[in-house]
Amino acid sequence: MKHFYAIVHKGRNSAYGVEFPDLPGCFSAAGELCDVIRHAREALALWFDDAPETEPRSPERLKETMTGQLPAGAFLMPIPFVRRDLPPCKPTPQSMPPRSR
Repeated sequence: MKHFYAIVHKGRNSAYGVEFPDLPGCFSAAGELCDVIRHAREALALWFDDAPETEPRSPERLKETMTGQLPAGAFLMPIPFVRRDLPPCKPTPQSMPPRSR
């Protein structure tokens, strides 16, 4: 599973804004902090419906690039990305427990 880092910020009278520095134009918002990850995952899924899959930057590289550029009070948050087009997992005989007799 890949994790893309989002910049999360909040203005005084606004929702939490979520932006992905590695994915220009991919953004989301949430009224409550507890909804940020769910909304951000939806934004990632929609983004990759129309864009080729890319590799996220490492958090270290991203921090180097973003140093001094984050708005006051903003922070980086890892957002998991799971492709929607993956087939469901099916157990294989090797992963199944032995049947009792």
